[in-house]
Amino acid sequence: MNEKEFLSKYWYKVELTKLCKKFCLQAHGTKSDLEKRILCFIKYGTRSHEKKVKRNFDKNHQIGLQSKFFTDGLSFNDSLRSFISAHLGVKKISFTKHMAHAVRIAKKEKMDITVAELIKILKTPKHFFPETDEDKTCQWNNFVRDFNRSKLTHNFENKLKTAALLWQQVRNSKEDKKYSDSLLKKHSQLIKKYNNT
Repeated sequence: MNEKEFLSKYWYKVELTKLCKKFCLQAHGTKSDLEKRILCFIKYGTRSHEKKVKRNFDKNHQIGLQSKFFTDGLSFNDSLRSFISAHLGVKKISFTKHMAHAVRIAKKEKMDITVAELIKILKTPKHFFPETDEDKTCQWNNFVRDFNRSKLTHNFENKLKTAALLWQQVRNSKEDKKYSDSLLKKHSQLIKKYNNT
């Protein structure tokens, strides 16, 4: 497989993991991490030798605002979720991709990040954050989002099924892995049973 062939296909994370194992590459990390690793191997024949961060978590450690993610062995788990929820006075919070991205950047730059900094990221509206490499790998999610936003798709009975059928056509083609209204016409026979018009 060459670089062009690899980039022309949409890969699911499970497929990237299998490729990493096949090429004897490290198979942990985000989709973006796996893609970069495989591309580096395809282009240059080299393997990165990064090591997983080992965490020695002290079970008796009390999480506080100044607790540090790596130094104190924290992870995105129920303990951290409970602390942040209690601090914010809400029933339950969900960790965001921007929080995870900040932790990955801190790890890459050999820095640390506090719980207070993670809370600040959680409270910041999404539109303030630039697109990340990981966002670019979420083509299926973006495809469904754009399909649902289109005024021309409101009459479809099973929107997710319709989007999935169109996605299969796009995924297996050399086209951009993006939704456009032209796909409705191009694949009208394939999706006509879901159209209520």
